[in-house]
Amino acid sequence: MLARRCCVPLFLGLCLLLGGGNALAQEQFELSVAGRPDLASQATLDRDTLVIVDAAGTRFDYERAQRLDSADGRYLGFFSAVAGQAVRWPISGTGTMLIGDAAGKAWRPGRQQIAAVRPAGPMPGRGPGVLGPAAAPGGAGVVGPGMLGSGSLAWLSHGPTATWTAHISPAGKLLFFDGHRDKWTHHQLEVPVPLVPGAPLTIVEDPAGATPRFLTVDPNGHLIDIAGGSTVRTLAATVQFPPGANLGTIRTDAGTWVLLCDARGKVWEIDVLRGRASMVEPHEGVYPAGAPIATLVDGPRASAYVVDKQGTLVEYVRAGGWSPATPVGSGFVPGSSVSAAAIPALGGNGVVVAAVDWTGKLAIWKKDVRGWSSDAVTSTRLSPGAPVAVGMAPEGPLASAIGTDGNWYVWNYTPAGMWVPTVISAGFVSGAPVLFDPASMTFFTTDIHGHLIASALAAGKWTSYFLVPGLAFTPQLVSRRVIPNPPLPPARVSLDNSGPDELIVQVVDQAVPMAPPEVRIPAGASSPVAFERDSGGTLEEVYLAPGPLGTLVEQVERFPIPPQPRYTIVAWSNKVTYQYIDRRKEKPKGAVPSFDLKSHVSLGVFPIPPGDLLPEGGRVDVYREATLQRNPGAVLHYPRPAAAPVQFQQAE
Repeated sequence: MLARRCCVPLFLGLCLLLGGGNALAQEQFELSVAGRPDLASQATLDRDTLVIVDAAGTRFDYERAQRLDSADGRYLGFFSAVAGQAVRWPISGTGTMLIGDAAGKAWRPGRQQIAAVRPAGPMPGRGPGVLGPAAAPGGAGVVGPGMLGSGSLAWLSHGPTATWTAHISPAGKLLFFDGHRDKWTHHQLEVPVPLVPGAPLTIVEDPAGATPRFLTVDPNGHLIDIAGGSTVRTLAATVQFPPGANLGTIRTDAGTWVLLCDARGKVWEIDVLRGRASMVEPHEGVYPAGAPIATLVDGPRASAYVVDKQGTLVEYVRAGGWSPATPVGSGFVPGSSVSAAAIPALGGNGVVVAAVDWTGKLAIWKKDVRGWSSDAVTSTRLSPGAPVAVGMAPEGPLASAIGTDGNWYVWNYTPAGMWVPTVISAGFVSGAPVLFDPASMTFFTTDIHGHLIASALAAGKWTSYFLVPGLAFTPQLVSRRVIPNPPLPPARVSLDNSGPDELIVQVVDQAVPMAPPEVRIPAGASSPVAFERDSGGTLEEVYLAPGPLGTLVEQVERFPIPPQPRYTIVAWSNKVTYQYIDRRKEKPKGAVPSFDLKSHVSLGVFPIPPGDLLPEGGRVDVYREATLQRNPGAVLHYPRPAAAPVQFQQAE
């Protein structure tokens, strides 16, 4: 069939999906932090009240306060006496909130990105395109953390040319598709309980029905089993998991098991058929709560891989019972995503494990009789800890991930022992999940709109398709590109320390994933730092859709991309944590003099605002911002300061 290009639809009757207006009557929103489903919240907004419910179910009511509206008219003000703070909500319904103190001053951007929740099914579009975003991009962009529409994925082959795939949308809807390569059908499921937006899930075949079962951790921290799309039961009800925890799945002829890290960092194995829970790692605090777990099955033997709080990638082996953890490699972000596959072509016993280390390099580990060794794929920069997929194709071993530049990469392993990258397409979310179905030679990911995308390999070429509810066809992605706005100059900003102790400040640059530079700021002092600023751009998508005469028509859609966050501040206090004082008036010869010992005490982590939200000559009170975040544990995701703790002698 012939293909033509147009910038508006050339036919009638095609559903325009998931756009919408900006009425202020009972609008629903999701607040998300990329890769952190435990930080997801829901918001309901009307003219007088903003209600925010966090992932733990705690509700905060903010009352409308016109005095707190922003002077430029972009934000509406609200205040909560219970929370003791003010917020400014963007009138556009996208981007981030601004958070202020009880006096409505000292405004700072929140971490969570806002996305409007759209009802399921076709709606009038906000533009002329067929696909229409599931949530307007707004404050979510193509590159970097904080994006929306990148919920975790699941797949399961159920025949030589049939695959099930599913994900939980930014609106908390379970989206389920059945198909193969370029032909996919959406099946409407009405799950009667709320789901965590973007939460990981797994698919299990159901002998009792044509629809598979879906397992995920609900907003109450319970592992639930959804059968027939509507019947829900709780598994291992006595074990509390973080809402939206990751799942590793083991499938054998004897049954199906899932592995999860609970809220205390212990690892459990759940028998899906019997609902029984048994312990894999009984020690608390070994792993971040809900950490990703990769699994691999080889006959009766199964193995699991997870990155602990020390940044060590470890292996568990089940051969009758589970073995203690043994190290594979180190240098990873705690709780990094991990992928495992059996690839005999790479040598050894065929076990291959892949993860992105804290410098942004893709590390592919192989095991032989001498132990583990790794290949470092250095040609492309990735987000530390980002999802990656490994597998085997007729052409040889493969790996795939989304780069920090927003490109979707596939690496092919050559006979010369090199991993050579190919770009499937551009304009994706750095850190989005990537999965591989070896039966159909298909990779899956999600884009910034929340659409599920399948890319199939045929004749050495990757061709991508949109999986969108409500369409009777599967649109083919022709091209995707990011058109940048005119650049912004760097902003020179003063980092202030209003605290009582010296601060050690790490400036983490997402574009340069290496040991971050450190700035020491004495109490009451300041230090100037120059920050590069992203200016945003436009995402252009071209895809094929059937026209009125059965021909394929190229449709073009363009979406604005706001400036992207690039820098994160990690703050440590150089604090006196041990003090020795010899109060004896007559000290014997050789007595140890009095001294203080200073140690690095974590304060918190917060992002630097992107684009023109970061003005030239601005000031950031690092001590205040870090303590307001109330997230000192977040420093675990970054390397410790290089500077050693200080011991000094007191004046007698």
